[in-house]
Amino acid sequence: MASSLPEHKDFREIEISRQMTFNQLVRLMWYELGLCSNVEIRKVRRLPDTEIRNDRDVQRLCDYQELELVLNHDYSSRIIRVRVANSDEKDFTEIVAYPQETYDQLMEKMREHLDLDANAVVKKVRRLPNTLIHVDGDVQRLCNNDELELVLAHDPVKFASSTSGDCGYKAAVSPKQIDIVY
Repeated sequence: MASSLPEHKDFREIEISRQMTFNQLVRLMWYELGLCSNVEIRKVRRLPDTEIRNDRDVQRLCDYQELELVLNHDYSSRIIRVRVANSDEKDFTEIVAYPQETYDQLMEKMREHLDLDANAVVKKVRRLPNTLIHVDGDVQRLCNNDELELVLAHDPVKFASSTSGDCGYKAAVSPKQIDIVY
């Protein structure tokens, strides 16, 4: 069994019974290949060129038969929707993410697409509704249309100047006087 994904070019052995249905076979292949739940399967093909379409076709399979799962879409890239949390802008921006990207590469891409200031400190990245993304493995598990929010830490300089009152005076705070804790 293989799939049309570039990272799944090697075959994996699975054991099936003669009583297995077509839908059970597809679910087993989907599970064994670790595909995201939003993957749409176009067809199951017995190599080199025979399509498996129903329960009877599954029952005719021989030992060590090579099967391929053909997907509707090239899932080597995914569309991820991103925005800044608690921002006036509530709409998401779509970006293309790749399974081989690291967390740092994705962060750089999100900062660029969201026009974040170079000094903006990202406190955390949240996959909605409530999952933190913080390592490369988390990025590799992202699926199409996942929604991510960047939660920013407050900028202490801006915060200090905005709390100085309405009298037009700015707080006498320089970046050297503020300890930034990450």
